[in-house]
Amino acid sequence: MRRLLRIALWCVCIFFVFFPLLFIFFAIEHSPAVVDVKMMNIDDAVRTRSFVRKAVRTLLKNNDRPIAISATEDDLNGIFAIAHRSSKRIAGRTVISPQELNTSATITIPHTPLGDYINVHLKLLPSESGVHFEQVSLGRISLPDAVTRFIAGLGLDLAFGFGEGRELLEAVDFVALTDSQVDVHLKAIPQMNQLIKKMKGRLGALRDETRVMGDPDLVRDYYRHIMTISEQTSREESVSLGFYIGRLFEIAR
Repeated sequence: MRRLLRIALWCVCIFFVFFPLLFIFFAIEHSPAVVDVKMMNIDDAVRTRSFVRKAVRTLLKNNDRPIAISATEDDLNGIFAIAHRSSKRIAGRTVISPQELNTSATITIPHTPLGDYINVHLKLLPSESGVHFEQVSLGRISLPDAVTRFIAGLGLDLAFGFGEGRELLEAVDFVALTDSQVDVHLKAIPQMNQLIKKMKGRLGALRDETRVMGDPDLVRDYYRHIMTISEQTSREESVSLGFYIGRLFEIAR
């Protein structure tokens, strides 16, 4: 019995400690995969936002019949440019040819001895049935197609609800590539409106849970309390930060 417990303990340590550490070791790199990012002008921003709105409208209005969504190389790189403008830590680039779609992305992380970057590479091939990832890598870790599908399904599950991710992936009928454009053809998704509403609800719940960190009225109220406490404190005495934190915790309670 004691031997079985020891084996179980080692299995738990390997699964929850060794594998995550090994994953981090191979995922973080010293050099970024993407350095140059497309500079976005006003025309690019307008075109990219127009593409996103058109894609969403297509998904919502045509969900009772097959759907075709087309994206050019400029459209996809425009999304990366907007993401980079929002956060300088994100950089990406997509190149499309009739043979494959190649996407590379880099996320800059706080400095570590292992490196400062997490690089992601994705190669999508044209397919006559479903979606086929030829190569996906995270840092120095290569992910097979089945694992990539599993991770993509989990991501979609988080956005739309448990079990929906797999159905959405299976809704991809085929993928076509030209010199600078990708065409994704989807089967009819009658529940798309409900899925979009569910996703908005999940985002709203997340926003409400974190609202304390970004509610301007609440922040303004605490700021007024801080100013009142400051005015009541003698200017000749030094007051520690802990004094203010203690008073604010009393107000919060």
